[in-house]
Amino acid sequence: MSPNALTRQPDNRKGLDLPAAEAMACGCVVIGYHGWGGKEFFKEEFSFPVEDGYILGFARRVEEVIRAYGADESYFLEQRRRASQFIAEEYSPEREERELMRVWTQILQG
Repeated sequence: MSPNALTRQPDNRKGLDLPAAEAMACGCVVIGYHGWGGKEFFKEEFSFPVEDGYILGFARRVEEVIRAYGADESYFLEQRRRASQFIAEEYSPEREERELMRVWTQILQG
């Protein structure tokens, strides 16, 4: 497994987990605690979330991913592509602008 194909994110209890989202956007395989804020993008179909603070589960998940990567790297190519696409669409500048306009419109309209 190449060193840049696996990104660990063991921090917990954060808002948006930017390092994990950035790793997904770059096409890395991401394993780690969702930190609650990461639940919105730490999806089973393209990442490997571990419940907050479950250290043994984290270690087992890393072992599982390393074994699976060695057995069938092609699965991870598609998974990494989907993760990158999800992050690009979900956190695009266009979406951010729409959401900001929506929120400020609501605030200003009382």
